[in-house]
Amino acid sequence: MANGGKELSIDRFKCAACGACVTVCRNDALMLWGAWLEIKEDRCNYCSACVNICPLGALSIVASSQMPQTQSQKDA
Repeated sequence: MANGGKELSIDRFKCAACGACVTVCRNDALMLWGAWLEIKEDRCNYCSACVNICPLGALSIVASSQMPQTQSQKDA
């Protein structure tokens, strides 16, 4: 799905890997690997269900331009 300039962002310091977001995602865009939450961006439609259910406020939808770049993105 086209992201329309959006990204789903996880604050890894806040996320407790409780799985609440995974259970409400209708597109199977979120998956827990132990204590690590993985986003499958190609499946996310940015409906905000996960953002709204997160008890710790660890998820947010932001403009792609606001996402921090990785070192490999900066070097490109």
